[in-house]
Amino acid sequence: MEIAQLSISVPAAANQMYDAFVDYNSGTPALTLTAWTNDTNRATALTTQNGVLVLTGSTGKRYVGSVRTVTASQLNDTERLRHVYNYYNAVPSVIRRFESGSWTYTTATIRQANNSTTNQVEVVQGVAERALALDLKAVFSNTSAGVGASVGIGQNTTSAYTSTGLLSGMASINVGYNTPVSASINVVPAVGYSYFSWNEYSSASGTATWYGASANFIQSGLMGTWWR
Repeated sequence: MEIAQLSISVPAAANQMYDAFVDYNSGTPALTLTAWTNDTNRATALTTQNGVLVLTGSTGKRYVGSVRTVTASQLNDTERLRHVYNYYNAVPSVIRRFESGSWTYTTATIRQANNSTTNQVEVVQGVAERALALDLKAVFSNTSAGVGASVGIGQNTTSAYTSTGLLSGMASINVGYNTPVSASINVVPAVGYSYFSWNEYSSASGTATWYGASANFIQSGLMGTWWR
């Protein structure tokens, strides 16, 4: 059965997960939302009826997706913030975060790249079925030769590299030599909201400079594909 496009107002609560349902009760389809307890736990679980995902205790409501608000009455679906999840008719979408400037960091402690909270990508997963593949590439140099550095992807952390991902650290070959480093991850995110942070590390020797972009030569960043 084909129905007209349905709409509903975005709730006023900020940073809140919701499930979206089509309610066929009374013969007039309507879109409804059910709030989660938090970013990773539903207040009311999904169940199946005749093989279709529905709301427990209200099986006339068919599950169609999940969303997360950022600020009051606002949803984001951008290349960095994929906060809209369609259970049906999902499409592959670019997910990415690039840097444009340069910065120094020469500390043997993992942190978020450029100490910036925007150096991460975010997804909403309604049902734990879809995989996220991400590649991270960066370039650094050091005022001393032979000093190691690395980048890695942190799943819901800015202070560690996710152990299930790949990473390739390098030592600066020569003084001031631009040295590439990389990492990747392919994971099925847990149900709910997750972020994937571009993290960095440098041995504490010399001065490490990290490069975001240089025309025709460098573009550092985190990029992949997400179905939403």
